[in-house]
Amino acid sequence: MSELLTTASIVQCPHGGAALIFAPAGDTANATGARALTTSDQHIVVGCFNLRGPAAWPCLRIQWSAGATRAKTRNTPLLTRSSVGQCLGPDGAAQGVALISSTQSRVQAT
Repeated sequence: MSELLTTASIVQCPHGGAALIFAPAGDTANATGARALTTSDQHIVVGCFNLRGPAAWPCLRIQWSAGATRAKTRNTPLLTRSSVGQCLGPDGAAQGVALISSTQSRVQAT
């Protein structure tokens, strides 16, 4: 299995903003004590300093695609290192791809 993204993973927008992960509690997969993330979990970006033109145009959220094809929880694909997170600005325009700097390789279903 590919390396999983979890609530302990570090994810950033390409401009240095940090992703805050909002994942509901419940039955799910855990990787070394952290909840495995799915394509439906909310990732809000804070601290983005993207400047587009004369005004700031920060990344506000990350929309994920390409979750795991076989590993699912509650019938929703888990996020892996190969998942693609598109960082979106206030108008929903793509600002770049999310940067993943830590993952987990062990998983346990609960």
